[in-house]
Amino acid sequence: MSIGSYRVAAPVAAIVSCCLAGLLVLAAAPSQSNVVPESALLMHVQPVSGTCETPLTACHDITISTHADGQLEFLMFFMRGTLFPGEPVVLWSIETTVYWPDSWQLVDFDPCWGYGSLDPEGETHALELAWSGGYQVSDEDSGIIPVARLVMDVSGEGWLHPGFGTAQVWHDGTPYISYPAWTGAAAGLQCGHYQPRCAYGEFSCMPHFHVDELILNAVAGSIADTTISFNYHPPVGCYWSVDTHAPWCDAWAWSPPDDSDGHLRVEADATGLAPGIYETAIEVYFGWGSHCLPIVFMVELGPVATETRSWSHIKRMYR
Repeated sequence: MSIGSYRVAAPVAAIVSCCLAGLLVLAAAPSQSNVVPESALLMHVQPVSGTCETPLTACHDITISTHADGQLEFLMFFMRGTLFPGEPVVLWSIETTVYWPDSWQLVDFDPCWGYGSLDPEGETHALELAWSGGYQVSDEDSGIIPVARLVMDVSGEGWLHPGFGTAQVWHDGTPYISYPAWTGAAAGLQCGHYQPRCAYGEFSCMPHFHVDELILNAVAGSIADTTISFNYHPPVGCYWSVDTHAPWCDAWAWSPPDDSDGHLRVEADATGLAPGIYETAIEVYFGWGSHCLPIVFMVELGPVATETRSWSHIKRMYR
């Protein structure tokens, strides 16, 4: 397999085609199969191990964020969720797409005891995985199995995550098509952290700001303030706490009952600050993690007299 292209070699493609022909037909003809959406694809980030062997066996074992950068390993897991819990299930194939920032580079790819291809070019990266003879899935609902290993050269903050796809499984001699939910993993974080939600409600209450950073200006001794809106999902029942990490900054977040957007109020106090540029990050906590918005506070020197006048000179000006 060529690291440059990550394309399946001809013999492997023939094996995959032979083993999955029946299931691919089912995917094209839903009337001939059952649709089960209760599975999930989960991403885990860790230092490079060089193998798909892992001690992780359950959804809550995974790590979905790190402040580290450079070469990191991302393991993709398949979780059956409520897909025939407690009964034998065999995974045959997965087709999905994978997304990562343009500044990141793919270094290595391993389909974890199976066959597969990963397209490293473009904005979306097609991923196909298959196992001749099938891949036994844990009987536990929270049980996870590694299905792919990606080594990335991480440069800058970002997420690696799958998109919507299909998983071909067999249960009791019958083929099924499942549409897995998914969760990604973040790396290179300067601020914030995330904890696994096991694919269900993964992005619940996470704020999505419309700006990459907030810039405020004030004259020394005064206060700058503003209110910005942000999106979140679902649009009800979310509560946030805020840490500004700077004594000169204060902020709070809320969502009015009649508004589907969240709102963040920010106040920057230049009292006692010398002119200059001050930076911090507002960290908004939302239950399963925290998300940050960088703040740049520019403090300027106020108006001052450019000429010194004596009291006698001022009196002469008004005679």
